[in-house]
Amino acid sequence: MKAYRPNTTCCKQTDDSQQIIVDFFANNRQQFLPILELLVDAKQQIHDFAHSVGVATIEGLLELSANERCGGLPHPGKKLTPSPESQTSAGRVPVRRHGHQHGVVVMGKSKLRVRRPRLRTVPDETGRTHEVPPPAYVAMQNDSKLADRMMELSLASGVSTRKYKRTLDQTANSIGVSKSHVSRQLKKAMDDSLEKLQARVIPGDEILAVYIDGFVVGSVHVIGAIGVKKDGTKLVLGVREGASENLTVVTELLTDLRDRGLNTEVPRLFVLDGGKALRSAVDGVFGTNVAVQRCRNHKVRNVLDHLPEKQRTHAKLVMRAAFNMEDASKGIEKLRQYASDLERSGHSSAASSMREGLTELFTVQSLGLPDALRRCLSTTNLLDSAHSGTRGLLRRVDRWRDGAMAQRWVAASMLEMEKSFRKVMGYKQLWMLEANLRARLDRQATDTIANRSLAA
Repeated sequence: MKAYRPNTTCCKQTDDSQQIIVDFFANNRQQFLPILELLVDAKQQIHDFAHSVGVATIEGLLELSANERCGGLPHPGKKLTPSPESQTSAGRVPVRRHGHQHGVVVMGKSKLRVRRPRLRTVPDETGRTHEVPPPAYVAMQNDSKLADRMMELSLASGVSTRKYKRTLDQTANSIGVSKSHVSRQLKKAMDDSLEKLQARVIPGDEILAVYIDGFVVGSVHVIGAIGVKKDGTKLVLGVREGASENLTVVTELLTDLRDRGLNTEVPRLFVLDGGKALRSAVDGVFGTNVAVQRCRNHKVRNVLDHLPEKQRTHAKLVMRAAFNMEDASKGIEKLRQYASDLERSGHSSAASSMREGLTELFTVQSLGLPDALRRCLSTTNLLDSAHSGTRGLLRRVDRWRDGAMAQRWVAASMLEMEKSFRKVMGYKQLWMLEANLRARLDRQATDTIANRSLAA
């Protein structure tokens, strides 16, 4: 096979031709300067001309659409002589031309005023008629992509509704980009995002881990849930207004996830914050088929809140050292001993916080997971990171009117963040999590049968 050799002769001829043109303009710059100045000065006129051509094209299409719909019927002021094409052979009421009026259509990223033809039906037996818009006008009048564009710029680019108009193509006839209109369209787009999330079917058989945590938006608490699939990809599962300490709210969230496909038969891992109500709700909705990992970061913060400033550094080091132990039983025993030390030194509240849910801080060790998965699954950092990105998208909102507004914005922001989600750390070893969860479920079933036999 002959080696590929670029056509250097052709490339050289092209370069020579370009250089000749460059040299020509450089040597005759005085002759072309007026043209350059004309182009610079006429930039806005060229822009307006391009939009005028677009508007004229749209008005021409509207005329064609009106002519096709009326089938040749004239203006009502002229003699009515219906042609065969205008009859109801296609099941449509015959219409006729009725002059023109101003209308609005979507063009690019904004709305424009156009002159559109009017059509009215032929009078019936009672002499009544009604307006019939040209089909092309109906098609061009509304564009759902405009609302999506508004939400995209407002979230991804941090553009406020007051400044949205600056991002659009501006012409003398541009309308529909006022602050109030943008706000309405943005609300509609976010409502659609929330409805899309609430109606999303969850591939329950693919979800191995579920992260649930809450955060504050303004003065409103919002709970979010993100699932991790077998291939390591992340999926936003749901958003609910309310705190993780509210049993009713978290039960409603978990029930909704179950009804949308997060089946209870599949063993999976739930990574939760420190809310007791959330932990109880998991048992109430999903039973004992799931394993629960308490967030270690939440536990550290809860314990440190009960200690004086001078003891917090030491407490954090002790807890981190226990979390790094390979053997779950040794780590649990280490923290139990430390809780006893805290109690003897007069910090009983810190000791109680340490003992609460202690064994579930080491679930990832009990499942025999490798280090990369333990780091990923032992905290709600994955969800905290998504929340942090959400807060960045919501930074321009100064006033939160109610919980519905917060839920709407958070849902839209999390779906926007989902587009840039990466796979979880250690995703190539998620098969170990699946296998060990099933082995754990089998051991529980065996123990249940053995206990029933002993009881009998």
